[in-house]
Amino acid sequence: MPVDVLLLLAPVPPQVVAVLLLNLRPPRIANLTRSSCGRKLLSWAKLILALCLGGAMLFLHSALNLGVGSIIQALVVLVLSLGSLQAPVDDTIFGRWDNIFLYICLLVHLEWIAGADIMIFTAILAVLLVGNYQIPAAVARAVLSSVRLYGLANNVDTYPPEPNSNWNLVPSVVAFYVLALCQGTLYLVACILELFSFFPRRSLVRHWFRGQWGARAVDAYYQHAYAMCMEIGVLAAARRMSLASFSVESLSSTSHEMQLAGVSVLDALLQQRKFSKELVLRITGSDKAVCTLVRTVGWTAQQDRDFRLFAARVTAELAGSLRLASIPGMLKLVSSLLEAQNQPTWHNYEQDLLSHAVGVNGDNVVDSQSPSQQSSAQSSHSNGGNTTQEESNNGECSWLCWFWQWCHCSIPKEPALTCRDSFPVLGMLILERLAYDIDNCEEIGRSADLILKITEFMSYATGTSVSGDDDPQQKALICSSLNLIRRLAITDGKIGMTLRQELWESPFFLSNLAGILVDNCNCPQLWKPAIDIIAIFALDEDAKNEIGSAKVMIGRLMHVFLGQDGATNMHYDQQLRATAGEALGNLSMESIANCLVVLGEPGYELVKDLGDMISDDEYNYVVTRLLHNLCAHSSNEMLHLGAGEHLSSVLPVVMEKIMTAEGKELEALINLASQMRNVIPERFVQELELHSNGADLVRKLVYTLNSNRRPCPKYPRMRRAIVQITISLIQSCPRYTAIFAAGGMKEALSKIDGTPSRVEKYMAFLGNTGLILESGLPLHILTARARGLIDSAALTPSG
Repeated sequence: MPVDVLLLLAPVPPQVVAVLLLNLRPPRIANLTRSSCGRKLLSWAKLILALCLGGAMLFLHSALNLGVGSIIQALVVLVLSLGSLQAPVDDTIFGRWDNIFLYICLLVHLEWIAGADIMIFTAILAVLLVGNYQIPAAVARAVLSSVRLYGLANNVDTYPPEPNSNWNLVPSVVAFYVLALCQGTLYLVACILELFSFFPRRSLVRHWFRGQWGARAVDAYYQHAYAMCMEIGVLAAARRMSLASFSVESLSSTSHEMQLAGVSVLDALLQQRKFSKELVLRITGSDKAVCTLVRTVGWTAQQDRDFRLFAARVTAELAGSLRLASIPGMLKLVSSLLEAQNQPTWHNYEQDLLSHAVGVNGDNVVDSQSPSQQSSAQSSHSNGGNTTQEESNNGECSWLCWFWQWCHCSIPKEPALTCRDSFPVLGMLILERLAYDIDNCEEIGRSADLILKITEFMSYATGTSVSGDDDPQQKALICSSLNLIRRLAITDGKIGMTLRQELWESPFFLSNLAGILVDNCNCPQLWKPAIDIIAIFALDEDAKNEIGSAKVMIGRLMHVFLGQDGATNMHYDQQLRATAGEALGNLSMESIANCLVVLGEPGYELVKDLGDMISDDEYNYVVTRLLHNLCAHSSNEMLHLGAGEHLSSVLPVVMEKIMTAEGKELEALINLASQMRNVIPERFVQELELHSNGADLVRKLVYTLNSNRRPCPKYPRMRRAIVQITISLIQSCPRYTAIFAAGGMKEALSKIDGTPSRVEKYMAFLGNTGLILESGLPLHILTARARGLIDSAALTPSG
């Protein structure tokens, strides 16, 4: 009899070990099972055990001792548990079929020895539940309370209370034990329900997160929230543990694993735009959380790649709300991202970083794999000592594996990393969003090495095709560097001037820009920020001349703007064409040399093409500016090229649009009309004679002049333009003198002298910073001349 008892109890230790393996997954044992020798030993063990169980089912069932069968069953569970520690890629097709056969044999064998195995199953379940110390405590409460209540119920009549005793003692004791029994029962119910928490957790992973990191983070969140509820009570409403609060608190933790869980949750939540604003405010309100994120961005160790990637993506979302001065060393840490040249991939760890976050019921998260190797899912769960491993990497899983995957809500694949997830791209994105703050721009401008490093990324485009999908990583690097440079270049004030100077002095800055524009392999997505940068730097006198000397850049700008290149008729989107037109307008402003280069570009009838585009509202402003600059600085060349006829056809359109335009469009049209009077004076006079609504035109000019007593940086030359067109109209058509006098122009001109403005000293502004000084006569001289012409109406009546 003792021998039979020992045989029945012998399977318990191996099965206890199996349960511990499933819960703890010790790294050393996992590494041994994944070694070459370990894989061979496990394969042979599975084969031998499968043959033993199969032989027992077919031939030896009647001779197989019950205890021996239980031992074989325990060994099978132990071997399968060790096999679950292996990576899915280490398993072969033969190994997967061997596992399935072993599972089937084990299930059939359990049916044969079900009666004896109940005790073993109960022992395993008890060991599993003992991992949660609240369950034994709850059982003890329930059992002891039940025993005492049973004793009180049986002895209440046998031992009646003494006359002098307290009659409330027994009811109080009964009430106490009833409460203890209820408490223990509720704890047991809660623990049993907790075993099924696996399903809502996996549902949360599938809907809000993806991949191994999402599953591990959700498990960590669940354990943290569960522990808090057990500590302060379920009904305590003072502190609710949401995913957002968990992630922020985890960043403030000293545990590396909790920090990783928190940053992965933040990364997932910030992708949901409806939560991002509130979450950003919550994160930035915690200095410790922000410092943890920024510090992690500078980690360069191989094992920290995924942590660093999550932190960089979260920091990129927060960058617009951060200040470099308040976080010492942040600029240096972010700059370290630019030095990481390799595209990050999901790291394949040999151990679980969040092993403490395994569910109470023993469910584990899939092993980490690279995107190219990761199977659809791998689930390992303990269920009465039975372990199942599912792997569908090659699409050869049987229907049984598919059914197991469906039942256990397998974890979706980790989202594939894109070129925008590379560290240099994320680093430049962080810097770009930091640059929206003027103080951050000042900090960036102090780092000359950083400016040089940013401009070097543009050189990757030289002589290299980055069109289509040839090299999306290279394309993303160039595009991110251009976006960052554009952001820095438009900075206002003295800080902006310093940044533009630092950028322009970079030795390869201009050549890199030219390389991006000239290379036909580059796509328009790169041209847009490059042309924006050219348009900004064209407002500087030295930069304008140097850009104009690179005639190939002006040729490319004209090709993009006019939408054609000789025999090739290639049209681009309106925004890109308008940007190219703005760049040409800035380059030709106050530059005779650049105007001649623009007019001399072969393959175009420039004035005719511009005349065809001026009626389009999308291009009206940029076309008008460019025509004005050409008329102002290269009128003789235009007439030599036969542009007079085309200008004559444009003049009526210009006069008509003046009546309806406002703001900077009106300023540009008035300036163009004044210059056209100098280029084609006869046609200008004819147009005025044919213009029947001269009074309406004068009222429009007077109203606009009175409305702009305080010049605006967006159109600083408005008052000068109106004064100049007044002089041109009176000199070309004297009958307008009386119209201006009757319309109140003299009174409006008198108000100009009373409201002088420094804004009118500049022709162009970048933000609130004037860049190009006005080269014409002072405004007060022009105003006096216009008033004198109007005063002549009193002496010489107009016919």
